[in-house]
Amino acid sequence: MDNEKEYRKKKLRKEIKTDILVVGVLALIVAFCWILSFFVHPVLRFALRIAGIVFSLPLVISFLNAIISIHRKKHWAITVGSIVEVILEKEDEQPNTTVRIRYKDTNGEEHIYERDLSVYGDDEEGNEEALQKMLEEDREKYEEKCVPVYFDPKKPELCLVMLEDTFTE
Repeated sequence: MDNEKEYRKKKLRKEIKTDILVVGVLALIVAFCWILSFFVHPVLRFALRIAGIVFSLPLVISFLNAIISIHRKKHWAITVGSIVEVILEKEDEQPNTTVRIRYKDTNGEEHIYERDLSVYGDDEEGNEEALQKMLEEDREKYEEKCVPVYFDPKKPELCLVMLEDTFTE
């Protein structure tokens, strides 16, 4: 990665805009439900207050998730990982493609991170062609490419992989 500082700044800007939008919309819905509940019939008032409470939970979760994600992208170390392989796993009822990413921490120690890419759905007889197509598409898109990896310097096995930013060296 040529300019780590610029990349980090760009990702933070994008993340903050997205998080503000999500949290803002949820906050408006909650506020709308609570404010409207003061001006309607008592039966509707109860329903709107329940809706306000129900939408408050995703609001709090989204807000906390945004803070955690921004903190990680701001304070964790960043390195370039290489996508080692994309494989098809058919161990359970829902076959999926998995990516294996190799990256080195600040001490030069190597780590392998695995992540699901695509899930096919229910496994049925005769779907081998569709599974193979899914695997080939994922291999074409990701295999032998590089990807930015944020990792916790204290626990380098904890990482955040930016698959949307894959590139070829």
